[in-house]
Amino acid sequence: MALPNRIFLDTSVINLIVEYSDVIFDGAYLDENLNNRIYYDLLGIIRIFHYANHNAIEMAVSKTTFNEISATKDNIKRKQLETYCNEISQYFHYLVDDDYTKPSVLAKYTEEYLLERGLDKLIDPNDRRLIVEALFYKCDVFCTRDWRTILSQRKALRDVIPLQILTPLEWCERYHYKIPADYEFKHRSFRR
Repeated sequence: MALPNRIFLDTSVINLIVEYSDVIFDGAYLDENLNNRIYYDLLGIIRIFHYANHNAIEMAVSKTTFNEISATKDNIKRKQLETYCNEISQYFHYLVDDDYTKPSVLAKYTEEYLLERGLDKLIDPNDRRLIVEALFYKCDVFCTRDWRTILSQRKALRDVIPLQILTPLEWCERYHYKIPADYEFKHRSFRR
């Protein structure tokens, strides 16, 4: 299986990265009392960033991501999320020479076309827009932690969109990313 080159990070993943940035980027202690989904997604994100630092992986966010972040009520957290998204967006657009962030008639028609074929399984219009934007960015993987909507519908979406919808941990397992040798996990084994 070919490694993904371009990954779309859903707002739920951005929130986790910002909230646990000290664990992900600075090797801070990973609390054993976290629930399993957070714990294992953090392990996955640590592995993803370790791998991305040594390989050509482009990470993308979109205009809809920024719109969702702007609705964050906590001013400090909103600023942190905006700063992190700006960094990802600027780096991504530095790497690729095209800009898919401008609204277009084509994006609207693509969404309407996909709605007729099953994208309507996603009830939230923002979720649909995020998927369409990931397709316009030519992403291989849509990385999300949204179990209520996107992940619960991914089987139905497989025939509709040419995009893998994965959690951070599933992404790592699918592509066999290894845990960095210098990162020690004391309280849990890496088995689910």
